[in-house]
This record gives sequence, structure tokens and C-alpha cells, in this order.
Amino acid sequence: MKTDPLPKTKKNVVSLACAGNEYEPFLLILRPKMRMERVRVEASALRHLSGFEIPAGNISVCHVEYVNVTVPTDKMGAAGEWPDPLPSYDGPFTAFPGENHPLWLTVRVPAGAKPGFYNGKIILTSGDWKKEVALSLNVWNFSLPEKSSIRSSFGLPSQHIKMYHNLETREELEKVMDLYFRNLKDHRVCPTSPLELYPMKVHVSGVYWKGGEFVMEPVHGGRRALKIADSEVDSNVEARYEDRIPVEPNTAYKLSWYAKTETENQDYTVLLEFANAEGIGLPAGTC
Repeated sequence: MKTDPLPKTKKNVVSLACAGNEYEPFLLILRPKMRMERVRVEASALRHLSGFEIPAGNISVCHVEYVNVTVPTDKMGAAGEWPDPLPSYDGPFTAFPGENHPLWLTVRVPAGAKPGFYNGKIILTSGDWKKEVALSLNVWNFSLPEKSSIRSSFGLPSQHIKMYHNLETREELEKVMDLYFRNLKDHRVCPTSPLELYPMKVHVSGVYWKGGEFVMEPVHGGRRALKIADSEVDSNVEARYEDRIPVEPNTAYKLSWYAKTETENQDYTVLLEFANAEGIGLPAGTC
């Protein structure tokens, strides 16, 4: 919180550990005793003893902001200024005395980074004042794959984004949603409806049965069978193959299938319907 006291435990270095192709964040909190003007934040590169270097550009800085909560949502909360938004640090800021000014820093370790310890520093300045905070990073000897193997689902309705950012046009909404999706991708999180603004139509060929259900057993050939359960007493139950099968004139055709009934030698009906080239049904006996 904005006025929480400093922790009792003190250390001289920020210690991190992570794999290649991974993000690792930490908080650095400035709490001055007097007003500080034009506070600047800068990160150095992280260097390995071998000379391998993680550039300073791989360390991002966000300046935590607060939301003034007047009515807590539940008994776990409390009124006051809560840290929540994470806008990017965009230059010098004023730090007021007796208040916490949290900085959220994130190190992105590139894939294939040399394992071992890296050292760098975070530099804070304000006028003649300067403070260097040592940063130690232990990179493990493996990298996370580009494609995540863990399923996730993060709700991100476009209407909420539109309202939150006061977006007016479709072009604005697409641009902002794309930024959200890129951020989710970078952090291995999948949105629940990634195609909400870009609906897709899927056409499946070769399976045109309407009615019945596909089951895994018993199967005569292939991977599935079509099961038709006649549990109605006042109507017919059927499965219909919707796609028309083209035939050539003066050509003999043989139609065959395999069927298994619930009881041996049980009767069932197969009906063939015919249509001309325009799709108009032909009366029985004309073929």
C-alpha cells in the first residue's frame, strides 16, 4: 500500500532465478524522506563471466499507480489507495516523502542464454542523488519452448476493452485488442475468444450425417460408427446423409454398408432418394 512501512529484512542485492525464454519480475520501492524531483530509473545490461550479455533493453520498467478504493468489495479488502495499474515508466517523476513509489521491473531472458550467474544494476537518480541497486540473475541450463504446453483461458471480452478505453471505432478496437493479445502471447496466456472480432467459418468435408451419434465401439471399420437409437413410440427415428452423391448415366452402381442391430435379424429400413442435376427430387421408380 502507499503508506505501508518498510520491511524489516534488508538485503544488498536483488536475486533472481529463471530459465531461458522466460520473464522474471521484481519490485523496487522508493520511499524518500524528502521530496525528490525528476527521479530517473535506468537498468544496466546483465553480464556473465564468459562475456555473454543480456541487453539492458531486456529489462522493462513499469511505474505502479494506485486506485482509490472508497467502498471495499468484500471483507478481505479495505478502503484506501490500492496498487494495481502498471503503466510503463515514461520518464522522470516526482516522489513525495513518506509514500511508497513502487517500480515493477521485469527481466526477459532470451532463449539459449548461457546458464549461470549474471550481474547488473538498477540505477536511480534525482539531481545530485544517485543510488545503484545490485541485481543478480541465475539462469538455469534450459529454455522454455516458444509454444506453451499448458492450457489456459483468460476472459477478455472486446466490449469491456472498448468501454474501458473509450474506443469509438472498429479500427481503434482492433488495434487495442491486438496489443492485449500480443501481451498475452508474450506471457503464455490464451484468451478465451481470440477470434471474437474475426469469426471463422469451418467447413468439414466427408461427414454429412444428420441424426444419430458417432460412437467409438462397436466399430466394423475406420475409427467410429454411427449409432441410431430408436427410443420413440410415436415417431420415426432416422439418420440422414445430407450430401448428394453424383452418378453418371448408364453406369451401374453398387451401394453396400455394414450394420449391426441390437437384436439379431432385427428389421430396419434404408431409403434412397434421387434428384436431377438441379437438385429437384425425382419420384420413385424413375431411376
